[in-house]
Amino acid sequence: MATSRGGPGARERGRNPGRGRLAEPSGSPRSTAELARTAGIGAAVLLVLLAAGRLTAGGLDRVEAPAPPRTLTPGTTEPPPSPVISAIMLRTGRHRIAFGAGTVWVANDSGTVNRIDPVASIIGATIRVASERAGLRGVAVGAGGVWVPVANPGGLARIDAGTNRVVTTIPLGRPLRDPVGVVTTEDAVWVTCCAYEVAGRRGGKLMRVDPATDEVTARIDLPEEPLAVAAGHEQVWVGTAQGGAIWVDAARNRVVRVFRGGPQGGTQTVAVGSGSVWLANPGDGSVARLDPSDPDRMEVIHLHATTLLAAGEGEMWAVATNDQGVLRLDAADNVVRGGFPVSYVHSVQSIAYGDGSVWVAQGGSTLLRLDPELARP
Repeated sequence: MATSRGGPGARERGRNPGRGRLAEPSGSPRSTAELARTAGIGAAVLLVLLAAGRLTAGGLDRVEAPAPPRTLTPGTTEPPPSPVISAIMLRTGRHRIAFGAGTVWVANDSGTVNRIDPVASIIGATIRVASERAGLRGVAVGAGGVWVPVANPGGLARIDAGTNRVVTTIPLGRPLRDPVGVVTTEDAVWVTCCAYEVAGRRGGKLMRVDPATDEVTARIDLPEEPLAVAAGHEQVWVGTAQGGAIWVDAARNRVVRVFRGGPQGGTQTVAVGSGSVWLANPGDGSVARLDPSDPDRMEVIHLHATTLLAAGEGEMWAVATNDQGVLRLDAADNVVRGGFPVSYVHSVQSIAYGDGSVWVAQGGSTLLRLDPELARP
């Protein structure tokens, strides 16, 4: 006769399974295993809930554990925000930049000029000016155009900012021997070149181009080797390899005077801004400041090997070597007030100011836009 494995209690479990389990004797082997398994599952669930932070005094609740607070190592502070607004990749090579017509213009060794869209931080146009071997030697904006000196065979290209096209190239009558500079005044474009052109004889050339006729209207012999050029109201200033400044009367196309008394060792660049003429002298790491109404008044500011300058709004931006990046010089009192360290800016080829930003061609392949408000003290 067949029998049930659970004995008489099995019939009770068949009629009422729930009651059958409770009624099962506690000492039976099956009851012990069931209870152990149930207790183990409950403990595991409890551990999971505790680990997830969902078990509260009032029972179970879906409460996410808060993120741990951010802590700093004792003695440290929050890192300063980066002053780099944007970084635009350029073709590798030498780049010279200028700001004008609401944008930055980049003259490249490759014979092209890039027009930068300052809103989108992209290259908005690439303009072919000359062949790759022609040698673009600078860029200036004003006098009705964007002007680019071309070393060989020697010319001045004029770009129409409205169409991004070269409308003419004005012959200058000679190849442009480095260093070459270009600047505009209201009614003229000025090009310097050809230092040490004749062995044993000092001097160079300053050429004036009339934008109304696209012709060279003056060729001025300079008494010293020109390295850079800048312009103010009816004045053109040429920095020289002898550490001086040549003052040229723009109305009469003649040299007025050569100024001395400043730092020696060569003026790498010259800039006009805040009512003054500024000369960068890397030889002794200084900037000389001249009063154009009284150029005999000269102040010398030591900034540690300054090489390049750009005029901003009531300040000068000076590129310095010796791991100092770019310095901000307050024009009100000639005191350095912050700057951009080399962790952000290094290997500067060219610098300009415009649209409330400092623009730097860096390392041969990058154009940086920097926020002056984040220049660190």
